[in-house]
Amino acid sequence: EEWGLLAKARAEKVAKHAALSAPNVFLPRLLLCCGMPSPSFYTMLGRLDKMGDSSTDSGKTYKEMISPTAVSEWGLPGIGSRRIIKRKLYGRILAYLRIHGKHTEEIETQELSTVKSSFVSWLSAGNICSDNTQKKHSKSQAITGIANNVKSCMTDSDDFDDLMGEEEGAEKLGDIWSRNDSKNVTTDGSLAPNEIVSRDFVNSCVDSDQCNVLEESLDLIMAKSLYSKEIKGTAAAKTLLASYKSFHHNPSFVQILLKWVPVLTRDRGEDHLWQLIFIEETEQIVDWCHLKSLVCDCALRWSDEHIAACQEWIVSQQTKNSPWKGVCSLGLVLRFLVVSSEQKSIHCLDYDDNAHLHFPYAQSQECAISLTKIALYYVSLEDSGVIANDSQKEGGGGANAKRNSLPDWLVLVLLVGKSHQALITRLILEKIDGTRYALVLSSVLLRLHVMSPLKMNLSDSKLRNVLLQASNDHLPAWLHWRCPLDSQLSEMLFNLTKYPHQRLVQSVIDIAKQHPLIFVRHLNDISQKLLEDGSGRDSDQQRLMKRGRIFGKHPSGDAVAKIGDHTVKVNIVLWGYSFNEPVWTSVTDVLMALPLEVVFTCGAKIGLTEILETYLKLFGVQMELNSESNIIRVRDKFLNLIESFRKCNAKAFEDWMQRDVSDWHNVGNVRQLFSAAGVLIC
Repeated sequence: EEWGLLAKARAEKVAKHAALSAPNVFLPRLLLCCGMPSPSFYTMLGRLDKMGDSSTDSGKTYKEMISPTAVSEWGLPGIGSRRIIKRKLYGRILAYLRIHGKHTEEIETQELSTVKSSFVSWLSAGNICSDNTQKKHSKSQAITGIANNVKSCMTDSDDFDDLMGEEEGAEKLGDIWSRNDSKNVTTDGSLAPNEIVSRDFVNSCVDSDQCNVLEESLDLIMAKSLYSKEIKGTAAAKTLLASYKSFHHNPSFVQILLKWVPVLTRDRGEDHLWQLIFIEETEQIVDWCHLKSLVCDCALRWSDEHIAACQEWIVSQQTKNSPWKGVCSLGLVLRFLVVSSEQKSIHCLDYDDNAHLHFPYAQSQECAISLTKIALYYVSLEDSGVIANDSQKEGGGGANAKRNSLPDWLVLVLLVGKSHQALITRLILEKIDGTRYALVLSSVLLRLHVMSPLKMNLSDSKLRNVLLQASNDHLPAWLHWRCPLDSQLSEMLFNLTKYPHQRLVQSVIDIAKQHPLIFVRHLNDISQKLLEDGSGRDSDQQRLMKRGRIFGKHPSGDAVAKIGDHTVKVNIVLWGYSFNEPVWTSVTDVLMALPLEVVFTCGAKIGLTEILETYLKLFGVQMELNSESNIIRVRDKFLNLIESFRKCNAKAFEDWMQRDVSDWHNVGNVRQLFSAAGVLIC
């Protein structure tokens, strides 16, 4: 529809560019539009001519462009068969050629087939003969063929004329007609296309290596479904699915299955069809990739009504005892639910709050509970070792801890959790106790918290403990998960370490109290910013502003350098000679505002100790400069932080004191670094 509007634009340049840019499959559809300007029309016609001239068989190329599969993408239900479409194109192009002036004389004096266009010639070739002649010829051939078949089946003593007047003869003739129609075999022994694709017909096509006949039959069914109310596509799709186990080793048949089942079932489905796709075909699964591809294509091609009906059927299956036959069946269901959602990609989540508004199973709590149970049941099977083949195991090797390429069950839980986070959190908390896969479930809660930190209610102490434990168990993977607050926090911390002021400090303290686990993910960034402040330059080697900075001088004074005949004074500046006191005091205030169990357990593993060591290094440098007065305020707050660390997590504190820091001024460990900084630890 959009391409049609562009191709009919009043601006000739816009129309011509649209004709040049439109996909090949839409060119015949666009030629059927009314009001096409001359540049757009002749550009499309030229593109079609080039396609035909560049192919070895132009007729086949053009035929594929108006095949039922291609026509189904046009969005014109009931447009008709190939013959009808060719006639419509023929008439529309003839009208355009007369309107736009080119070839006018040729059209008035000759047939359209003489116009120098391969596409026009192909269209006109099928319309030269009159319909009446074709009908009379086909009728005479049919009557002659029936008579010959009847005569060949009669014995020498049978009289054909007498037989036609008797009742018994009429029954025989009817029987002969049925046999002639059911054979679908040509005179040379090859199969002929059939509108009814039965199991025997599929077997005959595959066994005789005539899969092209099977595809022609499906093409015929698809063509008739465009302008007929007969429903044969679903029956043909079910026949293909029922034959999959017998011919899964045949690449031609598998290709036909993957191509035609989603197309034939695009607009309608039923319980038996869904049973074949999700349940019966997984009993003795032979190729997991084929079935996953089939399910993905179905989710992408089916109409919204069909997808909604299938999702409703999936939810209804939860009321039955053991509806899904193993983890393979569950895997297909999960893949379908994820692909058919509003999610743009299954590899990274969309944080748009409105993304779930058209998510059918995100509307009611009952559906949310059912689908979450499907996902958690899959996790239980996965944890119990039912999945022996890593190729079938969704994201094997701890995929639920990755940033991208998440397993389908986890994507489904997160999608449902967008609109029912409290409900999903409660369900998972109930299952954590006494389950062998508690570690996996805790990671789900942690990811829900990181994904939507503003929605999760942290007033529940059990939930806080689970999140804290999960944050320790999944280090460092969870530090790389996406969080909508990361960009906001990064900007606030950047400003805090550049231009600190009281209002900004209070804002950072507030967000640290509300979302402590999200905040500690940025402790390494704070450590890096403090190192930059101590050097006096930022990451781009630009000098930091002097406002609020305290400068120290080398005890020996300025150095003297001789350059030629001139003598100049040189200021020696090393790391820690200057620092911004408000920045360093603000960081200690923010750290002390964090919950102690968060900052001194999880935080101690992801950047807190590096921050504390940076403070000690600054104190040591200032002591060497005999500038102890410069660090009095900062050191007092630092000592309060150290004392809290030792009381809250004594083991982690002692381990840190033994850490090797010999890369700094040849100091042995952290305890010796304390001594060099003039900080006494009792």
